[in-house]
Amino acid sequence: MIDADSMDGACRLEDRMTLAEQGHQDQSRRRPVVLLVEDEIMIRMADAESLREAGISVIEAGNGAEGLAVLESAAVLDALITDINMPGELDGLQLAALCRDLRPGLPILLASARLPEAGDPRADRMLAKPYAFSELLSAVKEMMGNAWQTMKDRRTS
Repeated sequence: MIDADSMDGACRLEDRMTLAEQGHQDQSRRRPVVLLVEDEIMIRMADAESLREAGISVIEAGNGAEGLAVLESAAVLDALITDINMPGELDGLQLAALCRDLRPGLPILLASARLPEAGDPRADRMLAKPYAFSELLSAVKEMMGNAWQTMKDRRTS
C-alpha cells in the first residue's frame, strides 16, 4: 500500500487505494468507510487512527474543498465527519449542505467547540469539542445504525 501525505495535509493516497481495493471486494465483507474532514492535523490524525483501530476505513481531508472532492469522487462512503469551523472557502456547514445534495441519506456528524444551540438540520449528530474518542465512535455507530452491525457481523462470520 502507498502512503503519501502532502505538506498541507491533503487526502492520503493510502485511503483512496483502500477504496479502490474495496470496490473489487464482496460488498458484504467490506469495512465501513468514513470521510473525516478536519483542518487541525493532530486532531485529524488521532481521530483517523482511532477509527481505523476500531475497524473503520478512513479517508482524511484537511479542509472543506478536499472533503468535497472526495464526496464527488469516492465510490463508497458510509458517513461524513466534519469540523464546522475551517479556514478556506468551504466550512463544515457548507460541506454538509453539499453532501445532502450529492449523497442524500449519507449520515453526517458535525463537530465543533462552538455548536449551534438549536442544532442543525444538515447534521444527523453533533459532537462538542473536545470529545473523547469513545464519544466519537459511539456517535458514528449510532449514525450508521444497523448498517454498522451488519458490516461487523459479516466480517466476523
